[in-house]
Amino acid sequence: MATGIIAVRPKIPGDKRKTVLWHQDSHYFGQDAASHRIITAWLPLVNTDETNGYMRVIPGSHQWGYQQAEMDEEHHAYRPLEGPSLRGDVVECPMRVGDVLIFNNLLMHCSGANTSDHIRWSVDFRYLSPQVQFERLRDFLPGFLARSRSTPDTVDDWPTWKRRMENFREASA
Repeated sequence: MATGIIAVRPKIPGDKRKTVLWHQDSHYFGQDAASHRIITAWLPLVNTDETNGYMRVIPGSHQWGYQQAEMDEEHHAYRPLEGPSLRGDVVECPMRVGDVLIFNNLLMHCSGANTSDHIRWSVDFRYLSPQVQFERLRDFLPGFLARSRSTPDTVDDWPTWKRRMENFREASA
């Protein structure tokens, strides 16, 4: 089974909070999420390059396990206590519309400042087992049951997901 979490991300030119420091997605979900497989499919909605803050990754860093991090208030982002680029080779990922980058919650990645004159839009889709429960999951919009081999009739339809969203909004108010 898999459930999805979707985020649309504008990277605003000159906005320091949109410069994404080196991190593992598990930093945002909470350390207890590190023991679960969470897969992200990241899709740029515009071509990405150095000027609008393309993604950078460190291949193999998902094998390092969870890395301790602290919140950097200036960037409103987590930052590992140890510099990850000192441990592995950084790969720059310029991408075109239609490309997709797939990685898990332990891969070290970042994106630079947007110094262009346009917003760099992207969407990320995260997939995890519906049995996975962790500390910060409640901070995210509700996911949807996308697939189930064992009980295919339990896949969410639109009315089911819409009710879950309405309940989330009421609980968040």
